[in-house]
Amino acid sequence: MPNAPGRMFRVPLRFTAATLLVGLLWLLLLVMSGLAPAAIGSIDRLPLLLAALAFFGFAARRAKGREHLAWTCLTLAIAAILGGEISWAVAFFQSRSNPAFGVSDYFYLSYFPLITASILLLPKHLQSRAETVRFLLDAGIVVVGGGMLIWLLAIAPGLARQSDPRAGVVALAYAIGNLLTIVAAATMLLRLPIGSARQVYLFLGLSLLASLAGDLTWILQQLLSSDTTVPTWPRIFWFLQALLLVAAGEWHYRFHPDWSQAPIRRQASLPALPYLFLLIGYGLIAVMAWSGQLGTLRMLLVGGLVLTVFVVLRQALAHHLHSQLQVEQDRLASESKLAKLIENAAEGIAVLNANYRILYASPAVGRLLRLPVARLLDRSILEFLAPDDADSLRQSLAELGGITGRSSRKLMLRLLPQGSGMIWVEITMSDRRRDPELAGIVLNLRDVTEHHQLEDQMRFEALHDALTHLPNRDLFLDRVTRALSGAPVGQHGVLVLALTALRQINDSLGHSFGDQALILTAERLRQTLGTDTALARLNAEEFAALLDASVLDHRIDQIHAAFAEPLQLGQHRMPVSLDIGVALSRTGATAHELLRDADTACSRARDQHGPKRYELFAVEQHEQAMAWLALQSALPEAMAQGRFQVQLEPIIGLIDGFPFGLRPRLRWSDPARAAFPIERVREVIASGNPLGLKVAEWVISAAEREYASVLRFLPAAASLSLLTPVNGSLLLLGGLAERTQQRTDELGIPPVNLMFSVTETTLFSEGGQGFQRLRELRQVGARLALANFGGRGSSLAALQEPMFDTIVLARDLVARLGPGSRANALVRGVIAAAEAVGTRVIAAGVDSEAQKEFLIDQGCVYGLGQALSKAMPAEHLLPWLGGRYHEREAR
Repeated sequence: MPNAPGRMFRVPLRFTAATLLVGLLWLLLLVMSGLAPAAIGSIDRLPLLLAALAFFGFAARRAKGREHLAWTCLTLAIAAILGGEISWAVAFFQSRSNPAFGVSDYFYLSYFPLITASILLLPKHLQSRAETVRFLLDAGIVVVGGGMLIWLLAIAPGLARQSDPRAGVVALAYAIGNLLTIVAAATMLLRLPIGSARQVYLFLGLSLLASLAGDLTWILQQLLSSDTTVPTWPRIFWFLQALLLVAAGEWHYRFHPDWSQAPIRRQASLPALPYLFLLIGYGLIAVMAWSGQLGTLRMLLVGGLVLTVFVVLRQALAHHLHSQLQVEQDRLASESKLAKLIENAAEGIAVLNANYRILYASPAVGRLLRLPVARLLDRSILEFLAPDDADSLRQSLAELGGITGRSSRKLMLRLLPQGSGMIWVEITMSDRRRDPELAGIVLNLRDVTEHHQLEDQMRFEALHDALTHLPNRDLFLDRVTRALSGAPVGQHGVLVLALTALRQINDSLGHSFGDQALILTAERLRQTLGTDTALARLNAEEFAALLDASVLDHRIDQIHAAFAEPLQLGQHRMPVSLDIGVALSRTGATAHELLRDADTACSRARDQHGPKRYELFAVEQHEQAMAWLALQSALPEAMAQGRFQVQLEPIIGLIDGFPFGLRPRLRWSDPARAAFPIERVREVIASGNPLGLKVAEWVISAAEREYASVLRFLPAAASLSLLTPVNGSLLLLGGLAERTQQRTDELGIPPVNLMFSVTETTLFSEGGQGFQRLRELRQVGARLALANFGGRGSSLAALQEPMFDTIVLARDLVARLGPGSRANALVRGVIAAAEAVGTRVIAAGVDSEAQKEFLIDQGCVYGLGQALSKAMPAEHLLPWLGGRYHEREAR
């Protein structure tokens, strides 16, 4: 239809009008049928959706390439709405109530990505790079402004639904869908083409806005009322959405717009749309600020900042386009017009004679110097320059046309305007003294004060922490290097100070309070150490300082005293302290090495007790740290090469000498070739780091496999329990119960034969998570033992939990047994308490016959140690156990 574009506003949408009439009759029929309003709301727009589906389905069949994909996605989006309406109605008629969640939600949620994909696939015909950038900025303003509204109405309430996580997830998904709707609407309405395709774009964009309006009004009804039924206004907007889709489909069917050709004229858009959403975004910030909802205001301020950035970039683009137009006009204008443009140019132009006097100055030069142009003529330019810059200008002018042969040069100078401060200008000098019309030196002056300030700011930000404004690591190291240069050995001390409570503050109060704690910490350190002290922030929780060694102890006492007072974080008073490590300057040590050494000392200070934790670095600490690093580097290779083995140490009855259980022991497969003592491996396991957890898990798995091998060759050993110590970090990590269940099923071990021992420290850490993990082990059938009982920090609190079958006496308690020792009474008390709660007692570290006899006297029945038996591999343990069983049968 070649004349369709010219008649686009004179051709009525007959089929759309007829469809609307059918839809209204359908709605009247539903009302007269006596159906519930909720049921009517679910199927009231079926005729309209079916008509739209038919139009765009036909359009998809007729189109090709990218247009075919676009209409196919749009057809699927309409089908998704239909599926959602029908499935919702079916669920309603089955339950006679409003279904909260169901299959309909999957249909509705699939609509959003499909409609967005279809809109993005339609051609936009951006004719230039500037036009593309302008479109993206306008779309960004619309998306961010609408996103702030959706955040306030949908996302934030959805995230707050802690009582019903599924409801929160669904609400969040719909909110994200509405964000996609805004993206699609902005894409359509900001790029309305000229021609027959314009009306299709307009109808599709308006249908998206109608859908968004329906969703937002429904969300408002959910927030303002507890009624779960869909109110009238959302249904009206959704009905209008379907009608606009029908109109778009009919228009496309009537006029067959050519999507492959870009319009000859400039594309039109809705210029008011970005301003509307800009007003919405800033209006939400104003409303939240007025109402005092600071939590929501913080999130909206982020959106407001993004909006401001988009607006500034949009204005910068407009300025850029205007500048390009100005340049084009300059090129085409006559010489007289060019002179007028120079008079009004932003950059100043001045002509000097050989004595630096001003022969000509443009108005821009007068604006820079805050003087009328008439008062500048015949005055020396040197009057308005800083003294150092005046010398630079003389030297540069002397070099022009001299032996260098250069006719132009650039330099940066500082101007001193009349009655005000100082500005930075970039000057381009051109020697035109041989030009009869100019007969002088031409200066082009450009104000770069803001650029210079921005460079200073960027330089500051590159060398300072953004949160506390303290110097960062690089600047601190530079200052330490300068201080060490030429200074006597031991004159300076580098401190690393770690804020101990930062993680607790972040986890309990939130990261905003953690940031506030860091700011307050930096301020206290400034006040304590003074502004002359080199102070820096190294990382998340560590600060650094450079002090004179002669006042080091005094300064450290001042720091501890300053942090004896809790930090005031809003309404919370949080007690904090600092772990301090110090490294004194020494011969040959660089700034990097001193900072590393101070950090090593700070790590050791964390192991100290009390509020004033402080460690002075010694060279041995670095050697220990390097040895620890070498250990952790060699350990994975040793494990991969199978250089470790797990041996089983029998737990012996102290009276009859018969084995009661087995305890795994980690050993080198070939001790003669061991790279380091096996005790160092146990230190890695005890550290709880990722490598230690990996080794601990391997030991448990290998022990159970060795135990399974013993049971396979000696079924009578099924009466023996496998007592395996469990690292606290491995237990709290979670999943041990599931892995234990999997291994027992694989190896055929009765879970009741497994006994895991833990310390009291593990039980009460992480808010009682240790108890929960132990209950999980009990649920899979394993038994539990309380290890190291009677050692430092032991109490009877753990025995209140009826989950332990065995108590393992601490090795140091057993070592103190002897005539007249108080440990004898302690052991008797522990055994009596264990018998009272129905648990057995195993003594660890029975390394002498005297200890064995003392334990028997105190009533202890079981033990393990060198005096009873040593750990053995399975091939040696089997004959040893066989001999014990044979002796028992012989009795």
